[in-house]
Amino acid sequence: MNQKLFSTPDSHYSMNLFNGSFADYKLGSKAYAEHVVNTYKTLADSIDNEPALPPLLKSFMKVSLQQEAVTAMFCADEMRERNYRYVNNMYDFSVPVEGIEPAKPEDQKMLAGLFDMNNPMLLMGENAPDYIRSVVYASPESLEALGIKDGLIPALRTFVSLVGKAKDAALTEDDRKAMSATGNAFCLAALDSLQADAKAKLSAIKENVAITPAPDVPLEKLFGAIIAPYKGKVILVDFWNTWCGPCRRAISANEPLKSTELKSDDIVWIYLANETSPIVKYKTMIADIKGIHYRLNESQWRYLTSGLFKIDGIPSYVLVDKDGNYALRNDFRDHGLMVNTLKDMVK
Repeated sequence: MNQKLFSTPDSHYSMNLFNGSFADYKLGSKAYAEHVVNTYKTLADSIDNEPALPPLLKSFMKVSLQQEAVTAMFCADEMRERNYRYVNNMYDFSVPVEGIEPAKPEDQKMLAGLFDMNNPMLLMGENAPDYIRSVVYASPESLEALGIKDGLIPALRTFVSLVGKAKDAALTEDDRKAMSATGNAFCLAALDSLQADAKAKLSAIKENVAITPAPDVPLEKLFGAIIAPYKGKVILVDFWNTWCGPCRRAISANEPLKSTELKSDDIVWIYLANETSPIVKYKTMIADIKGIHYRLNESQWRYLTSGLFKIDGIPSYVLVDKDGNYALRNDFRDHGLMVNTLKDMVK
């Protein structure tokens, strides 16, 4: 078997979009679109005219190149911003880049006719994730300019919009009809499979899993209402989410201590997550986390994290003493310090 078929194509057949040097940030919308088209044509011709490449490898490389071309066109602003940051050694992404002309749909239209952007083969190849991301989040105006009204791309956009609901076992019949209307039976079957899996996991979760409803109080009284039932005890409030790796590692480190050196009726463990934690995964995880669990809505989470405590990320911790005084303690990201502090407070 020819191993070249499974090797990564040489970089000189690639647009190399993400190294910061693909396109000059000074290019306007039209000039940038022309650059994408010309680069694609040049590289495609190079692949077609390279006699040493087997036909199947050529096909694979052309698909990868087409994925790059779509990504380059739909992510025009991002590509030029990357170049600006690369050229100016500016990697503080909290500082915005200004002066780049936003991409215009009428310029992106130049990509039309070069190849079939709805070709299902574009779901294969090494650049498929970038292609999917770019078409899913492309503006409706860009798709309209390119004449994309049906086919793979609209199906992908509908599918991605419904994946979260399927994973939460919340897919409705109207959702299924919307997916079915795209004519993509594979995506519909995938959603049904995700929903079935989610329902199976929910039914298997321990019966004692409990999510405590957030107190029905004004936002400014929310934190006080959460900790009020446990006055007189030491309370550790842990801000976390299921998708946060450091959060999960810290929780795993604490869990066995609750039955050993931190075993105490005077310590209350409160866990605050939000709705970005998928409900099925969330319920599955908290089944094995001893404590009181709240899954806050967006406004509740935003008030506590950005308003009251101004946390810089998660995990974050608030420590409440026996008198009800509380303070943000992100030094507790040092697990040893957390453990020793809690032990000292309940001696």
